[in-house]
Order: sequence, then C-alpha cells, then structure tokens
Amino acid sequence: MNMENTKTYRVLVVDDDPVSRKMLVFALKQEDFACDTAGDGMQASDMLEKGRYDLVISDLRMPNKHGHSLAVELLESPERPAIIIHTAVDDPRMTKDLLTRGVDDVVYKPTNYATFAARARVLVERRRTAGQIDQALSKVAKSTHAKPDRIESGPKQELEKSTEVDLAKILPISQTAINVYRLTQQNEAETAKIAATIAVDASLAAELLVLGNSSHYNPSYRKILDLEEIVVRIGRRRVGELALATNARASLSQKLIPWIDIDLMWRRSVAAGLAAELLFAELGNNDLEEGIFLSAIFHPLGRIVLGSIFAETHSILVEQCAESGETLTNAERRAFGRSHTEIMAELLGQWNIPAEITFPLKHALDAYASLSQFPEVDRTRTELLKLAMFIASAAVGCWQPWETVRLPPTDTLRRLGIKAIAGLIEKTREGCLSIVQQQSGGSRAVNQQDEPRSEQIGYHSFSAGGCDFLAAVLPSLGFEPVYGDLESQELVLVNCLEVDTALVAKLLPGGKHRFVFFTDGKPAKSLTSLGKVVLLPTSCARLREACRCEGAANDSARKTLVPTEV
Repeated sequence: MNMENTKTYRVLVVDDDPVSRKMLVFALKQEDFACDTAGDGMQASDMLEKGRYDLVISDLRMPNKHGHSLAVELLESPERPAIIIHTAVDDPRMTKDLLTRGVDDVVYKPTNYATFAARARVLVERRRTAGQIDQALSKVAKSTHAKPDRIESGPKQELEKSTEVDLAKILPISQTAINVYRLTQQNEAETAKIAATIAVDASLAAELLVLGNSSHYNPSYRKILDLEEIVVRIGRRRVGELALATNARASLSQKLIPWIDIDLMWRRSVAAGLAAELLFAELGNNDLEEGIFLSAIFHPLGRIVLGSIFAETHSILVEQCAESGETLTNAERRAFGRSHTEIMAELLGQWNIPAEITFPLKHALDAYASLSQFPEVDRTRTELLKLAMFIASAAVGCWQPWETVRLPPTDTLRRLGIKAIAGLIEKTREGCLSIVQQQSGGSRAVNQQDEPRSEQIGYHSFSAGGCDFLAAVLPSLGFEPVYGDLESQELVLVNCLEVDTALVAKLLPGGKHRFVFFTDGKPAKSLTSLGKVVLLPTSCARLREACRCEGAANDSARKTLVPTEV
C-alpha cells in the first residue's frame, strides 16, 4: 500500500472487489488524489484511526464490517471526510437513509470511472470551500438564541473576526418563535397553549395578528384580536411555520445589505408560501405537505446569510452578475460551494428542524432531471417546492437581472396532476398583495414603481402539453405576448421548448419577421440561420436582452445564447 503525499487530496477506497478498487484508484489518480485502499470496513476503520482523509469511497456489501456501518461511524466523527457510497445495491430506502443521515453521494455500479472521479474532486473541493460557512453558521445559530446585549464580548468578537459581520445581520430567530414552531408540531398541544406562547413575544403576536386579519386568512374582514382564533383560522402547523418566517422578517432591514432588495425577497417568500398552499389544495394530498410551506417561505432568505457573512464578496458577485448576465445562483455556488437554499436548509437544521423537513429546500435549485434519483415522495415534495417558487416569481415579478429563469418541464405538471398554472399565478398574486398590504398598514401601493412596463411582442408556441410556461412568465418580465395575427409584429418570440427544433422552421408563421427561438436543447442549424436562439435556463438579463433583440442580436458569433445555469 503506497501513500502518495505529493497529491492534493487523500482518499480511502473501501471495496472487497480488487477489480473495482483498481479501477477507482486509476481514475482518482488522474484527478490528483493520493489513494489508499481497504478490503473491508474493519480494515478501513483501522486506517481511519491512524490518518486523516479528505474522502472515503465505500462499497456496501463487504465482509467483517459493511459499508453502511462504516458510513454511520464516519458521520459521527467531528471532522469527518466526504463520503461516497459506491454500490451495486439499488435500494431506494437504503439510499434515502444514507442521504438523510448526511452521506454526500450514492453512486451505483456499473460506473463511468472518469466521471465518478471528476465528481469526487468537485465534491471534496466544495466541502473544503464550505468549511468556513459551516463554522460561521454554527456560531451564529448558537448565539441568536440570546439577546444581543447578553452575548459575551469574547464570543461576539471572535464571530465578527471570523465572519466579518455583526450578529444582528444574520436572521436572529427568537426562542419564542422556535417554541411556537415546536408546539405546533405536537398534535396534543392545546390551541390555548400555543396562543399563550405566541403572546410572550409582543412583536411576534402583532405580526401573526396582521397575517390572520389579511383577506387571505380572514375573507369576512371581521377584525380578530384573539390569538386563539388566529391560530384556528391560519391553522396550527401553518402558524408555527409563519412564526419562524415572520420573526426572521422582523429582523431584516434594507440598510443592512443594500445590494439585496429585502422587500422583494419577502414578497417572494409570502407568494411562494401561498403558491404551496394552492398546490396542496389542488392535489388534495396532505401527506406531501410536510416542510414544503416552511421551505417555500424561507427559500430566498439564505442570501441574507451569504450577504451578511461574506458582505464584500457577495456584493461583488451581484455586481459582476448584473454586468455579465451570469445567474447569481451559479456565482454563489462557485464562490461558496453551495447555493443559498442549501445554506438556508443548514441554518434551519441549526434550529433543530429535522433534515427530512428541509430536504426539498436543500435541493430546491437542483435541475428537474436530477430529482429522479430520489425516492418518489422526496422527488414529489421537491418538485412541488420548485413549482411554488416558479409561481411566486411569476406572480410577484420585479425580476433582478441576475435571477435564474427556469421553466418547469410540462411532464412534471402531468406527473403531479397540476392544471391551470396561469390561474394559480393570478391567485398567488392576489393573495400576496392582500397580505403585504396588510403588513404595510393597508397601503394599496406596494412597490408599484418596481413593476416592469408592459411591452407587446409577437408570440408563437410549438410547445407540447397543456401549459405554456414561457407565456405565463413573460408578463412578469414586462412583455405581453401577442398571439394570432402577427403581421404587425416585427419581432416574434417562438417557443420551441420540449419539441424537435428541426421541424420548427417548416412550420413558422409567414411574414418578414425577426425571430427569437427559445429552446432547452441543442438547436437545429435551420433555427440559427433564421434568428437568435436562447437556451433555457438563463438569467433574467439575458432573456430580456433576447426579447428586445439587444446586445448580441447582430453578432453572428453569439447568435445562440448559451444557458448561464445547468
């Protein structure tokens, strides 16, 4: 067994099959890993006691000590390595258990070893980059349970030194809000006890009274001042989730992070929560609700954490993305190793909210295609969250240039049994306006100056399925699609999503139009010769540029705008 100390990362490959070990070691060495091997879990445990590894790759079925036992043992280590299970055992329940416990990845045999090694390298690099965030989140979560004036100067100075940010900038959730959430998760807790716990925090009680008196929860408009009645109207579980969210909202201030529109972020939170409720109502399946509403209302707030801990870096990323057209999600992943929704899921975990509750939030920005690897319930819950986030963005509008425009696949709606997406967007818009107006003291104008001016634009769709997501989202971006008679339109947007683009050119409407084609795959040459091609997902800035035929419109070298996010 040779130890190569000159390599960048150390990996321990654990497998009783010598051929598999040899293939893995060969591929990993191409990615600059220093490789050790073990033939079973017992041998691996002995080696792990003697040395530190950045990565452990383990089979499941092995003599003496199997891989599941080894993984559980590693997960309990204070400074554990990254863990990848490499197995031929295709068991969804086992996979869910391992991922829920914290294993970083599960890869099934047979394997493309070169791809495996490349993924392993990226995983280890991300974990190393993310170490600083983990440390900061842990310290922040422990400190936010105490009032600022009770935090000892030593720990506070240490935190400010390590994160370059004051604690007041990191979503300080009160202990009362956490207590309310925990009570509402207990079926035996009485409504009176929940109301009494809310009343301990006057600001929290006031926030929930405002929410309970909005037309969304109180269509009768009869003024309600009794907290017990508010709990009943909103719903026990929902009150607990809203207690956490509204308490976090109360701590937000635009002055803290000037490059982030916190008011817009909160409206997206409210809208995503409402969209989740509407989706639950349409599905009629209460078994899928757990954690979706909570994840929906917290989904944008991880940016507050990143923007607070890494203020200078995050502000530079936002500025660069606004100029380049890159999505901020991509830039954050590159800079911090994780997305803002993953960070938010981790912070909720620090508040003792179980990982299975926040599983959809952790994977909210994963590609739809990648969700098929998860067990059916987890996949469906994550898809519902992603759909709620999409509906919220379309309902609220006011897109930032660096935001990602990602459209759900039509087969996802068919699989979920969701219909009339345009109606859900409109209902979410109305409900969000009602709640936000109530929270702003009844003002009828809520940031109307941020709403984009509507521009009419020719539109033609070849998209299959019963819902045209592109047409549904265009109004929130400031464009009103004009259908039918396109003769008066010089520019025509053509929806080619999820269709064979080779056939599109033959079916285009007549007339002397300039075309902009939207597709989610490699376009046929016949399209690139007729106009600009935009590959989705992309950033809001690039999509708007395309709709106006700006920037790259006359540059033949840039006629296909590649996606800024995958």
